Amino acid sequence: MYLKNSTLVLQHNFATKPKEAGCSHGLIYKYPEVVADAKVAIEQHKAKQQRDGILASLSAGVDRETRLKAERDKQEELKRDYRELRDNFQALADDAIKRENALLFRCHELQLELNMRDNAKAIPFVGRQ
Repeated sequence: MYLKNSTLVLQHNFATKPKEAGCSHGLIYKYPEVVADAKVAIEQHKAKQQRDGILASLSAGVDRETRLKAERDKQEELKRDYRELRDNFQALADDAIKRENALLFRCHELQLELNMRDNAKAIPFVGRQ
């Protein structure tokens, strides 16, 4: 049963078997049990390849689906992180504007105080317009 168990002999068709065995094409037909075993082995091999192909395509679909879901989740997480950063930067900017306004007002108050105390004119502070 050399033809049935050999991985070298199990190809996709029966015509390649005599060439692999190193004999003429007609010689293999003198052994009908070998021909029958080879045909069965070839059909089993083809069926196995077809099953493997179907399973591979199904798993590829599942793998693609899980990959797309993982990519979607990662994008959602990145968006969440970016929104959080944006909000933090906006809060910092708002804080800076509040402090600037408070400092400008305090400068104005100090300038008025100086003017009252010395009765001298201080150079007016020009803030943001």
